[in-house]
Amino acid sequence: MWTLPTTPRGTAQVIPGRGVKINCIFYWAPALREPEIERIQVPVRYDPYDAGVAYAYVQKRWLQCISEHYSILRGKSERELMLATAELRKRAQRHTGQFTVTARKLADFLEGAEGNRLLSKQRACDEEAKQALDTGHESYAAMTYSSRSNIPSGNETSSTEQAACVITVQLPDLSALTVYEEF
Repeated sequence: MWTLPTTPRGTAQVIPGRGVKINCIFYWAPALREPEIERIQVPVRYDPYDAGVAYAYVQKRWLQCISEHYSILRGKSERELMLATAELRKRAQRHTGQFTVTARKLADFLEGAEGNRLLSKQRACDEEAKQALDTGHESYAAMTYSSRSNIPSGNETSSTEQAACVITVQLPDLSALTVYEEF
């Protein structure tokens, strides 16, 4: 949890009936309905590979909060949202001088065919990065611990026992991964 990114201030205000606002998107959990929590600043974190989910630290525990447009934002990366926002601002600049990006406008753009076409390359890059992260987590989970005990034969006491821990780590074969684009 502590490695997930946060807002520039690290906190967000709990807005009554709406939840916490992170990067122009509101996130909600039922525990945010409590009157003593409303209108206070709470530490927040978000998943850079899933814009549908964020986390708020309330009452000494991390709560998973769901975005107001979860069905559309689920699985969308932070980078994908940044590209979509830039595209929306570019389009609005052609027509009007002032434009505010809202979660609804962003969700509509991401759901549309043109948004899918423009962001397909970024989705492929995000999928590659997510796959590499998952491979790294699987390698960590595949660490096997085995212990050997050098127990002398006979009836000697257990104080002469020695235990050694052998750790075997399987690293992923990075040459087998497909590179879509260098960053």
